[in-house]
Amino acid sequence: MTEDLAGRAADLDAQRSLGPLLRRFRRRALLTQEELAERSGVSVSTIAGVETGRVRRPRGSSLRLLADALGVTDEDRAQLIGDVRLANPEPEMSNVAIMPVPAQLPPAVAGFAGRGSHLEQLGVLMSTVADDDAGSTRIAVISGTAGVGKTALAVHWAHRIADRFPDGQLYVNLRGFDPDGQAMEAAEAVLGFLDALRVPPHQLPPTLDTRVALYRSLMAGRQMLVLLDNARASAHVRPLLPASSGCLVLVTSRHQLSGLVATHAAHQVALDLLTFAEARQMLVNRLGAGRVDDESDAVEQIIECCVRLPLALAIVAARAAARPGFSLVTVAGELACADRRMDSLTTDDRHTDVPAVFSWSYRALSPEAARLFRLLGLHPGADISAPAAASLAALHIARTRSLLAELTNIQLLTEHLPGRYTFHDLLRVYAADLTRRTEPSQERIDTTRRILDHYLHTGYTAARLLQPSRQPIALASPSSGVTPERLADHQAALDWCDAEREAILSVLSHAERCGYDRQVWQVAWTVFDYLDRRGQWQYQASTQQFAMNAAARCHDRQAEALAHRLHARALIWLGDLDDAHTHLRHALDLCVQIGDQTGQADTLLHHASLHGRAGDFVQALHRAQQALDLHRTTGHRAGYGLALNAVGWYHGRLGDYPRALAYCEAALIEFQQIDDPDGEGDAWDSLGYAYHHLGDHAQAISAYRNAIELYRSLGNEFNVAIVLIRLGDTRHATGDLDTARAHWREALGTLDELQHPHADEVRDRLATDTPSRTAPTPWGETPPVPVGVPSNTVAAE
Repeated sequence: MTEDLAGRAADLDAQRSLGPLLRRFRRRALLTQEELAERSGVSVSTIAGVETGRVRRPRGSSLRLLADALGVTDEDRAQLIGDVRLANPEPEMSNVAIMPVPAQLPPAVAGFAGRGSHLEQLGVLMSTVADDDAGSTRIAVISGTAGVGKTALAVHWAHRIADRFPDGQLYVNLRGFDPDGQAMEAAEAVLGFLDALRVPPHQLPPTLDTRVALYRSLMAGRQMLVLLDNARASAHVRPLLPASSGCLVLVTSRHQLSGLVATHAAHQVALDLLTFAEARQMLVNRLGAGRVDDESDAVEQIIECCVRLPLALAIVAARAAARPGFSLVTVAGELACADRRMDSLTTDDRHTDVPAVFSWSYRALSPEAARLFRLLGLHPGADISAPAAASLAALHIARTRSLLAELTNIQLLTEHLPGRYTFHDLLRVYAADLTRRTEPSQERIDTTRRILDHYLHTGYTAARLLQPSRQPIALASPSSGVTPERLADHQAALDWCDAEREAILSVLSHAERCGYDRQVWQVAWTVFDYLDRRGQWQYQASTQQFAMNAAARCHDRQAEALAHRLHARALIWLGDLDDAHTHLRHALDLCVQIGDQTGQADTLLHHASLHGRAGDFVQALHRAQQALDLHRTTGHRAGYGLALNAVGWYHGRLGDYPRALAYCEAALIEFQQIDDPDGEGDAWDSLGYAYHHLGDHAQAISAYRNAIELYRSLGNEFNVAIVLIRLGDTRHATGDLDTARAHWREALGTLDELQHPHADEVRDRLATDTPSRTAPTPWGETPPVPVGVPSNTVAAE
C-alpha cells in the first residue's frame, strides 16, 4: 500500500543491526516481547522475527509503532526506523492540498461477469443519503465464502463510481485471512492512510486514538472512496471509518460483520455462488464465445464441477486458455472425479489456489469448530440440522449450535433455512479431504454410524407417531454420543420428516453403499408411512429395493419378507402389477417358511389390493377374507380392522352394499377402540361409498367429511384428494353441481402438486361436469388401490 520507509532508507548494515538494536531498546525499557506487542499493536511474531533477523525488512509503519511504544526519540528513533526524513522534515500539513490525489484501487478483475442484483444493491446505497443522515458515512459490507468474488465485485464497482469521488480512493488489504495468519493491525492501516494523505512522519500523533482522530479530521469534508478489503471482524474496521457524509466505505469479509450493521447501519451485500448464466458468461469472457458455444455440454459439466464458484471457474478458465488446442471435454474430464477435483483447482499461487484459499478460513476456526467442519464432510445429505450435527460430532446440542454459528459467521457454512446448514460441493470435498488426512479411520467409521443412528432412531420415533398401530421392529441402542430428537406429537413427526426427507434418502443410499445392511432396511421401514402419505411411491419403491437387498445380505428372512411386501405396495400404486405380484409371492413364501402368521395375513391384504387394482374384485374379496381369517387368531387388532374393512370394501365393489356396511361398521368400531385414526378414516371412506350406492347421500356426505377431517389431521393430503373426488361425485348426485366442482378442483390441485398421473381424469370431470360411470370411485373399473384398503394396510407391518 505504501512504500516501506525502512526499505527506502536503510542500507544493508542497518538491516543487519536492526535486530540487536530493537532487542537492546526493548530490554532497556524492561519489556518482554509480549508486553511490547500489547503496547505497540505489532504482533509478537513480527517482533521476534525482527530481533532474530528472520524478518529482514519490516514495514516502516511497524517500526514507527515500536518506536512510539518504546518511547525512543531523536537519534535513537532515527536509528531504529531508519527514517532519513527526520533530519529533513517534509512540508508542513498546510501544503497537503497540493499533493497528488490518492488513487489506490487495485486493477479491476478481467473477465468480470454477472452480479447484476448485487451491483443494483450497491447502486441504491449510492443514491439514498437522507438529509437527516448528515455526518454519517455510507458503508457497504460485501460478505461471502472463500473464493466467491467479494474483492472482484468491490473493485469492479469501485472503478465504476470512482469519478464520483474527486478527492480520491484509499485501499488497504487488511489480510484478515492471510495465508501467513497475520492480519494487519488497525494501527498499521491507519498509518498507511495517513501516509497516503501526506502526513509527515514527524507530525504523527503518538497513539492510535490520536492518529484515528487525525485521519478523520483530514477526511472531514472530503469526497473519498475507502475500500477495506479482507476484514476479519467489525473491530478490525472501526478505526478506519471516516466520519464524513461525502465518503463511501466498501468492506469485504468472510465474516458477516453484523456489528457494523448494528452500530453503523452498514448495508449488507451477501454474495452467493454465481448463477449458471453468470458462470457461463464468465467463461465466455475468458475463453471466447466461439469456444464455449462449440462445447456447450463440456461447459455445463465444468460449471457444475466448479459449483459456480468464481475462483474455481477462473482457475479452470486460465488453464483452458493456456491450452487452446485442448478440448474443453478434456478439462471437464479432469474435474469429473470428486476425489481428484481439488488437484485440478490447485495453482502455484496461494492467493488463487482453491484449497489454500479455503484453508485461510479453516485455520481461523477454533479447534472444536474445525473438527465439526471436517466431520460435516462425511454427511451425505445436501444439508443438516443442528441436532443431527450434534449427533454426528457427539456433542451437546447447545455447544453444537455455537460451533455452527462460528462456521456460519466465517461463511464456511450457510444457514440456508432456519436451523438447517449447508455448504457447496467444493467445500464439502475440501472438508472430506481434511477428514481423510487428519481423522483416524475409526473416528470416520464412528461418525458415519452416529449419523445413521441419529436418523434411524429419530425416524423410528416419527414412524411410531405417524402410525402407532404398526408392528414395531427391534432396534439396537444408538451409538455413544448420539442424541435422537424428541418429537412431541404427530405433527412434530410430520414436520421432521418433511424437513429431513432429502437427508434421510441420501443417508440411506450412503449406508447401502457402505454396507450397513441392518440400518438400511430399518431406515427404509421408518420412512415408509411418511412417503405413503405424501404420495411419493417412486421413493417408496427405491428405498424398499435397498431394504430387500440389505435384508437378504444379512440373512434376516422376516425383514426380507417385510421389504418384499412394502416394495410390492409401492409398485401397486405405480401400476407395475406383474412385478408387485412377484414380490408378494416371495413375501408369502418367506412368511410361511418362518411361520409368521401376521406377515402372511398382511401379504394377503396386499394381494387383495393388487387384484382390486386389476379390477378382479372376486379374487380381491377372496384374498381379503383369507387375511381376515388369519387375523382372527393373530391378536393383531389393527390388522384385524384392516381385513374387516377390506372385506367390506370388496363386497361393496361387487354390489353387496348392505354386507359392505356391516363389515365396514365393524372395522370402524375396531379402529375407534384402538385409537387408530388412519384406519378410522379408511372405514369412514368405505362407508361413504356404500351409503352413496344405497342412495343415502346425506350419510355418504357425512362419512366422507369424517374421513377428510381425519386424513387432514394426519397430513395425508393424497387420501384427502381421493375422498374429495368421491364427495364431489356424491354432491353431483344430489344436484349440487357448484359444490361438486369445488371439491373436484381442490382434489385436482393436490394431484397436480403430487404430479399424479390420474389428475387428467379429474380434469375430464371438470370439463364435462360428469362423474365416472362407477361413481364415486374415481378411476372406473380399474381404480388404483382404493383408500379403504391401502392407506392402513401397512399398519400391520
